[in-house]
Amino acid sequence: MSELDVSEFADGERDVEENTKQSDGGMAPTVSIEEVGIVRPIKVAALLSMIIGVILLSLAIASSSWVRGDNKQEGLWAVCYDDANDTGVINCMENESRIGSLDWMDACRALSVIALMGGFSGFIVGTIGVTTSELKMKPCFYTTSMVLMLLSSLPLFITLIIFVKRFVEENQPETWSVGWSFVFAVITLALYIASAIIFIIDRNADEILLCEVSTANEESGIEEEATDV
Repeated sequence: MSELDVSEFADGERDVEENTKQSDGGMAPTVSIEEVGIVRPIKVAALLSMIIGVILLSLAIASSSWVRGDNKQEGLWAVCYDDANDTGVINCMENESRIGSLDWMDACRALSVIALMGGFSGFIVGTIGVTTSELKMKPCFYTTSMVLMLLSSLPLFITLIIFVKRFVEENQPETWSVGWSFVFAVITLALYIASAIIFIIDRNADEILLCEVSTANEESGIEEEATDV
C-alpha cells in the first residue's frame, strides 16, 4: 500500500469514527494503523552462514593440518612430522622451533584472528539488526554487518595465499596437498562473502507490515482485533 493510499485510508477512517461515535454516544469501536516488523528468511540464512563460518575458522586456527608435504604437515601454531615407521603424524612441536624467520607465520596468525573476530562482530551486529524493534535502524545494522564481513574476508584471503606460498617455498616438497583445516578456512571465506552479498542485496528490502487494529469499548472491558492491511 503506498503512502498516499494509507493517508486517504486514515482520513476516511477518522470520518467514519467520528460519525459512529456521534450516533452511538461515544461507545463506537476505534480503528488504528500499526507498523509491524517482518524478518525475511534470507537474512536468517545470512546469520547462519556467519556463525557457521566463525565456528569453522575457529577449528582451522586451532589445528595443525593446513598444508601437508612429504613427511610433515603444518598449521598456524605447530608443525608435525611422520614417525620413522610411517604410521601417522605424531611428533609435533611449535613453529618457533624451526630454523629461519617466522615473520610471515606471525602475520598469518594475526590476520586469521582478525578475520575470526571480525566475522563474530558481523554476526552480533547482524543479529541486532534482525531482532531490533527500531525499524528505521535495521538498514544501518545490516550495512555495518555487511562491511564487517567484507573486511574480515580480506585478511582471511591473504592468509590462505601467504601460508601455502611460503610453505612450498621453504620446504620445497615433491608433493603437497592442503589439509582439512585449510578447507575449513576456504569454506569460511565463501560463507563470509555470501552473507555480505545477501545483506548488500536485501538490506533495504521492505520489512514493514501495516496492520489495522480495531478496538471496541464495552461495559465489561476492551476488545481488540488486528487485521492485515
